[in-house]
Amino acid sequence: MARRPHLCFVGWGHHVHTERWVNRFADADFDLSVISFSRAGNYAPGVRQFNLMALPFNSHRLRMAALRLLFAYLRPDIVHVHYAGFLVNVAPNWHGRMVVTVWGSDIYRTHVIEDEQRRLIAEYLPRAGLVTCDSEDLKIAIGEFCPRVAAVTEVVQWGVDTALFTPSATPSRIADRLGLAGRTVFLSPRNFYPLYRLLEIVRAFAQVAQRLPDAVLLMKRYASEADYSQRVEALIDELGIRSRVHILEQVDYAEMPDFYRSGTIMISVPESDGTPMSLLEAMACGCLPIVSDLPSLHEWVVDGANGRVVPVGNVDALADAMLDMAHCAEREHIIAHNLALVRERASQQASRDYMVARYQALCAL
Repeated sequence: MARRPHLCFVGWGHHVHTERWVNRFADADFDLSVISFSRAGNYAPGVRQFNLMALPFNSHRLRMAALRLLFAYLRPDIVHVHYAGFLVNVAPNWHGRMVVTVWGSDIYRTHVIEDEQRRLIAEYLPRAGLVTCDSEDLKIAIGEFCPRVAAVTEVVQWGVDTALFTPSATPSRIADRLGLAGRTVFLSPRNFYPLYRLLEIVRAFAQVAQRLPDAVLLMKRYASEADYSQRVEALIDELGIRSRVHILEQVDYAEMPDFYRSGTIMISVPESDGTPMSLLEAMACGCLPIVSDLPSLHEWVVDGANGRVVPVGNVDALADAMLDMAHCAEREHIIAHNLALVRERASQQASRDYMVARYQALCAL
């Protein structure tokens, strides 16, 4: 029997994006492995995991030696690096076929990393036979950062499971548990990091709460930045809106559709972004979106048509947009339009099938 192609994924093994990407290929004709620079993740049976951070030593040099040994042991046909920053570790230790998926901050925010790391990413990126990203704007940014990879860079969505993420007539269990039924629920699904500007969301909501007696802010926190999380909590208390804010500590993937269905309006206003899965999943579940004025987000939300677009950091503009969407008379039309848009352009099955073909083609080279 012929040996099945082996795909080895390298990145944050516990991250939901890595987990979802790898697991969608569990039923394809590949052997799959994951090398993690964080901790173990939740993967389908048969996916082998190797956690570099669990090794009994705290030495970068020894971890890199372990990585080389893993590559020699696994003999993958393709190493797929998730997040370009990991190229600094992978490329010196792997010289075979490589795919790189850029996540957004690894290119949009290269100005905040050290010069040497930025130089190494630009040096190693052209060794990839395929570079994927999730927006046309990010594709342009990759080409500007490293012109040599422009020809092999493609937009491939992470993909939304539109059978799971869809509006439902069944009442949300989370909304029922929190007593949110019938209220205007502003949903903030992004994590508690400064990048996502949650302080501005809280300040804008405080303005909205004075005008909308039924308004509630629902937030989700997972593996957050502790200091920033404390600042958000302190601001909620300072503004006197604690009774109007609910913070969920963790929501499992299976519960995420119910989480989105708890919301009326979804807010995502970071200072930089690609195409956030939270935006597409919320749109698929019937939340009206409010997003930052960023090029990648204009690819999905047209201000005043199927959502609102607001300047980064403008609390008053955000509050106005929240009130506008709360009184939107075209809600049902927008929900139907956004669901069709996600199904057409961000189908998980379509992305999966495309990548199976691309992996097979690269293995054949």
